[in-house]
Amino acid sequence: PKCIVDGSETSECGTEGYDNSVISWATDFFLAAVFGVMSILLTIKTYNGTLTGLAYAFLCLVFIGRGQVGRWFGNSGIDDGTGQIGFYVFTLIYYFIWTLSALMLAFLVHAAWDRIDSSRTPLHCGLIESRILFGLVVLSFLVISTGCIWSALALWDTSNDVVDDEPTDNIPGNMRVRIALIRYGQLIWHGMYCAFLITATSVWRAFAKQKDVIVGGLTYSFAAFGILLFQAVIIGILIYFALEIANENKDWRETNATLYTTIVFNYSMLMTGYFIQSFFFSLFPAEDKDRDIKDSEVFAEIQTDDEENGSWPKVPGGSRGGSAEDSGYETSGTAEESPRTCCKDNKVLAMFDKTCENTIDMVC
Repeated sequence: PKCIVDGSETSECGTEGYDNSVISWATDFFLAAVFGVMSILLTIKTYNGTLTGLAYAFLCLVFIGRGQVGRWFGNSGIDDGTGQIGFYVFTLIYYFIWTLSALMLAFLVHAAWDRIDSSRTPLHCGLIESRILFGLVVLSFLVISTGCIWSALALWDTSNDVVDDEPTDNIPGNMRVRIALIRYGQLIWHGMYCAFLITATSVWRAFAKQKDVIVGGLTYSFAAFGILLFQAVIIGILIYFALEIANENKDWRETNATLYTTIVFNYSMLMTGYFIQSFFFSLFPAEDKDRDIKDSEVFAEIQTDDEENGSWPKVPGGSRGGSAEDSGYETSGTAEESPRTCCKDNKVLAMFDKTCENTIDMVC
């Protein structure tokens, strides 16, 4: 693979632990543009627009950071002790932003979980597992950040060039430790991130099954399978990298294998982003928010009218006291339970979840 050095001049890449070939960082910038557009669409067209939009806005920034490293700061100094501080600074920044994106996805797992009727859609895994795996994502980020900060502060010989003119083997021993922290931290981070997405997908699929929605023109099972498939591809890449690093094989970084795995990784991230975006469009459509606002207004109007007539239901445990039978309404559930249906004359007045925000159509 070729690299751009000093403007438009091309030369052999000085990888030093990072694939800085043109096609690599060019695809990073391409993914940043795609995720930026997805972020805008999700913000406008989904119920949880802030969370979904931020999740993809952060991904956009992640790939801008990766592109910056590949284009201008590809020299880590791992082979000769002479590297660019910018490599570590931008690596730290984009992994921090990537972790924030995972946090937004974790919130969206909770948003879907809270709206699932477990009696209709049994859940075998999801919420607890996603919490644990997200915690491991954060811990592995701390390992990466330790290596990046340590390296940026202690880099013994800085360079402004992506490719060093006179590499040397005189590398301080503690630099190898710092690089190892970053490398193995990245492997663990990506492994935990993939596992987190798999558990998150199980929750989103359960919610899609309950709503019986079509995801991006596909069945929800196919969309979920797509996410799992591309996570499996990324895990395969991680295993390959781990084996080569463990064997201390430098030759593999000088071959096209590094280029191909980077392209496959970026393509897998692109398709994963597409399938997750399709889930969000189907599970959290903007129409749900408009409908809930309208239903809440209708419910409030009915409540006001009935309270004036003295006929509002006296739900057990409610502030008005009394029993459900005293009011002439039929109720299901206790004051502590949710959702609860309030019916009168065989007509549903409203059914609210525990947040009193989301209404669900039901027959009395």
